[in-house]
Amino acid sequence: VSGGRWLAGIAALAAAGLWLSVGTAAFNPTFEQLRPPGVYDFFSYYRPNAAYGFARLAAGDLPLWNPHHGLGGPFLASLQNGVLYPPNLVHLMLPTQPAFLVLAFAHIAWAGWLAARLARAFGAGPAGAALAALLYGCGMMTWSQVWTPPALYAAAWIPGVLAAIDRAIARPSARSASILALSLAAQILTGWPYFVLLTA
Repeated sequence: VSGGRWLAGIAALAAAGLWLSVGTAAFNPTFEQLRPPGVYDFFSYYRPNAAYGFARLAAGDLPLWNPHHGLGGPFLASLQNGVLYPPNLVHLMLPTQPAFLVLAFAHIAWAGWLAARLARAFGAGPAGAALAALLYGCGMMTWSQVWTPPALYAAAWIPGVLAAIDRAIARPSARSASILALSLAAQILTGWPYFVLLTA
């Protein structure tokens, strides 16, 4: 089992590394050099919202309202800002753009790792689980979503939620129920309800 986990971990990191080396080649790893055609929301919505929201948090203020949207509008109430999603706290440690890069890499790797766990739960061997990690980590649900961060983060959790459901049904316990609850909560807090519904 230990060797299988290592293999799955390597495959998951390979998927994220492949995205970093190939997927960012056209616009360099900071996402700044070129803007792919049709990508507007990242630069006009997600990036400025992250900069605003986490600057407010860093100042010790809960960002309930955003005065920069039109005549102002609710901020925390909008799930897509992801202020309450724990991994987004990286934005408190890094500038906005590198934080998005780190989060994209981490979520692609996490997606691959969870896909491997799901494959193992469904009976795949170590090689099959590693292949699942590589394919899901490099798949359309991950790579195509990097410019829509909450979608990428929610997609990364899909196999984890499904594996948690499988475990809770197969071995009901307080622990399996807690894992399922935490997985679902994490996916909801990513701020992309469409993939939460897709998972359901």
